[in-house]
Amino acid sequence: MPRDPGPSLPRTILTTIAAIVGVAAVSGRFKASPPAPPSSPADTPDRDPAAAAPPLGWGAARPERLAQPTYWPAVLALAIAFVLWGAVTSLVISGVGLLLAVIGLAGWIGELRHE
Repeated sequence: MPRDPGPSLPRTILTTIAAIVGVAAVSGRFKASPPAPPSSPADTPDRDPAAAAPPLGWGAARPERLAQPTYWPAVLALAIAFVLWGAVTSLVISGVGLLLAVIGLAGWIGELRHE
């Protein structure tokens, strides 16, 4: 039986480089440098306390009401997976994915409109 030659040299080199860069990134060697201080007084922000007040006629922001959790985004994600899986295997699976996408979008939009 022929022996398995193992991974090729270019693949081994790329894998090693990726591992070194990943370890360096995780260990914090590539941290962003702190921003430079302003170079002139014109670059400093205005420290006037009146500047912090909202403009006349503006009030405090009201809290926004968030939409209720729903399963429709998961249905749409499953539909996308089916469409891509069907592109590799069979058009029937892509068709099921497209049907699920239409159902998922209709359900999600319908639920958002009726809130």
